[in-house]
Amino acid sequence: MADLTAIRAWTKDRFWAEQARRYVSWLRAQGRKLAKYPELGKPIVGTHTVFVYLCLWKADSKNGHNLFYRTTPDGIEVLGFRHTSMDDF
Repeated sequence: MADLTAIRAWTKDRFWAEQARRYVSWLRAQGRKLAKYPELGKPIVGTHTVFVYLCLWKADSKNGHNLFYRTTPDGIEVLGFRHTSMDDF
């Protein structure tokens, strides 16, 4: 997914390669969790099919990534990741 590639590159540039690997791996794990429990996300206002889930690396963090998805019969379809400082999807 292009979003994860960009997140990995940004994190690697500002921190280090191992941190980038860990963070992207963790974001993927958040997607797997949502596939099992899609009700964890919140519906986006104005739509009944797109949901958002806030992924925070640390519980006390002010910034993270919003994971946008829609449910499917087999789980979820990830639509993208956006940093919390960016505009909505």
